[in-house]
Amino acid sequence: MIFIDSNANAVNGNKAEWHMLKVSQMREIYAKCETPFLPGLGVFSTLCILLTVFILIKKK
Repeated sequence: MIFIDSNANAVNGNKAEWHMLKVSQMREIYAKCETPFLPGLGVFSTLCILLTVFILIKKK
């Protein structure tokens, strides 16, 4: 996820920080994220590993 809009004090990658030191500083927390089209290599790598294991088991 990537933050595209937020009222956080600090945004770094996929993390946002809101700093409220006093009760009087309380405000509505807002963050809008954008999910990437492809979830990343994690899913692809997992599928490749599972396919490899399945093929190795089937050969035995």
